[in-house]
Amino acid sequence: MSTNGGARPTAIVMGGSLGGMYAAVWLERAGFQVTVFERSASMLSNKGAGIVLHPCSARYFNICTDLDLSCMSLKVSSLVYLPEESPSPDPACFRFASYNSILTALKFHFPAEQYRAGNAVRSISQTDEQVLVTLQDGTVSTASLLVCADGTSSTAREMLSAEVSKDYAGYFAWRGLVEQSLLSLKASDALKSKAHMHLTPDGHMLSYPIPVISDDLKLQTVYVNWLWYRNTSSEELAKVLVDKHGIRRKDSVPPGLVRDELVTNLREEVEAMPEPFRELVRKTEAPFVQIIFDQAVKQMAFGRVCLLGDAAFAPRPHIAVGTAKAAEDAWELQNSLKENGGDVVSALRIYEEKQMKLGTFCVQRSKELGNRMQRLEGTWEQGRMLEVGLFKIGDSSM
Repeated sequence: MSTNGGARPTAIVMGGSLGGMYAAVWLERAGFQVTVFERSASMLSNKGAGIVLHPCSARYFNICTDLDLSCMSLKVSSLVYLPEESPSPDPACFRFASYNSILTALKFHFPAEQYRAGNAVRSISQTDEQVLVTLQDGTVSTASLLVCADGTSSTAREMLSAEVSKDYAGYFAWRGLVEQSLLSLKASDALKSKAHMHLTPDGHMLSYPIPVISDDLKLQTVYVNWLWYRNTSSEELAKVLVDKHGIRRKDSVPPGLVRDELVTNLREEVEAMPEPFRELVRKTEAPFVQIIFDQAVKQMAFGRVCLLGDAAFAPRPHIAVGTAKAAEDAWELQNSLKENGGDVVSALRIYEEKQMKLGTFCVQRSKELGNRMQRLEGTWEQGRMLEVGLFKIGDSSM
C-alpha cells in the first residue's frame, strides 16, 4: 500500500503489548511505516499470563515466519478434574503459550528501532489528513493512522471520550506461577502436559503449563500457571484491592504488592484443596490478584483513530480469547485498509462494524460461561470440557 506517489503511509500504535504488537506486525506487512509507543520504560514481561493459542493468534507466525509453534507453546493432552482424577470425556487439543513467549516472538519480527519504550502518549488530536500524538516529553508525532491498543485501563479511551462499560463480575482470581523444576517429582509428573481443574464451594481452580522463551526464540523454561476464581462481594473485594502500601488498586494487585495477611490466609485456605494445587500455591513466591469484569465500548473508530483488543472489549478469561480477539482485530484492520486503498477513515468504519460484533459476542458468551462455572447462574458439572473458542466453542483446538 502506498500513497503520495509511492511514499509509505504511516501508522502509530499506542501500546506495545500483545494487541499493539499484532497491529504493528500486520500493518508493516500491509505496507505501513509503523512506530510503537509503549509507556512502560522497562521490558514488558508478564510471565504469569497463560494464553490458549488460537489459529488467529498463530496466523502471523504461520503465514509470515518459519517459527515452529512448538517452541513457544505446549500441547495439553487432557483436562483432569480433581480430587477424583477424572479426565474430561473429550480430549483436550489446546496449545498453551505465555504472554512472554508470544510478545517475544512478535518483537523478534518487528524492527527494534521502531519500538519506543518509555514514551507515554499525553494527548491525541487529528485533522482531515493526519493524527497528531503528543508524547510525555512534549514531542509531537504525526501519522495517517493511530491504533490505540493500550489495554483495559486505556488512557487513549479517555482522551477520545469513548463510552465504556466495565462491570465487576462478582468474583476475582488469585493467580500465580511456579517453575516446573521447583515442584516435587510427583507434582511435576502430574502437571506435565495436562490441565487440572477443581470445583470449590466459591468457584473453581485451574492450572496448566506455559513455556517461557529467550530473546532468540529458544525454549528457556516451563512454568505451571494456576488460578483460583472466588466469588466475592464488592465490599470484600474493596479490601482485597488495598495493597501493602495502603494504595487502593483498580483492576489488579501485582506480584509482591498483595498484603501479607491476605497471602497468609490464601496459603491456609488452600490446605483444604487437593494436590497438586496445595503445592502450587505453597511454592508461589508472590501470588497476585486479578479482578474479573465485563468490559465493552460503544465505538471503536474515531476518524483516523481506532481502538483494538482489550482497549475496546475485554471478555472474561474463561473462553480464553483475549489474545486471539486482539490478533483478529489486527488482521481485520489491515484487511480493511488494504481493501479501501488507503482511505483510512472509510477502512476504520468497516473495521468497527465487524469487530464490534465480535467483541460484543465474546463479552456476552464469556459472561454466560463464567456465571455457570462460578455457579452464580446455572451449574457446571464435574468432568465437563472447557468451552473455549473465539467464534464458536472448540475453534481454539490446534
